[in-house]
Amino acid sequence: MLRLKIKCLNKKILNIYKNYLLTILKKGGFTYKIINLPTYKNRITLLKSPHVYKKAREQFQFDISKTIIDIKHASSNFIKYLILNKPSTVKVKIIRGIV
Repeated sequence: MLRLKIKCLNKKILNIYKNYLLTILKKGGFTYKIINLPTYKNRITLLKSPHVYKKAREQFQFDISKTIIDIKHASSNFIKYLILNKPSTVKVKIIRGIV
């Protein structure tokens, strides 16, 4: 069994890559399971002025979307194909031997 942890800042790109993976898995005849994880929100506050004006602040928020896909009976060539054809903004972590 193989587990893919997919993480991306842009949810649209994550959904496009997830749909791409699902079409490949359906054509290959693999059995799979999809687990959508909740989005993680990270907020950062920066001061605009370094000295006196503490009220002048800017806030930035990063939304990190995550998905887990469990695949049964995947080969090493299949894994290489998935990694080579991923977008640059998507991070994929591979875990083997999950029961």
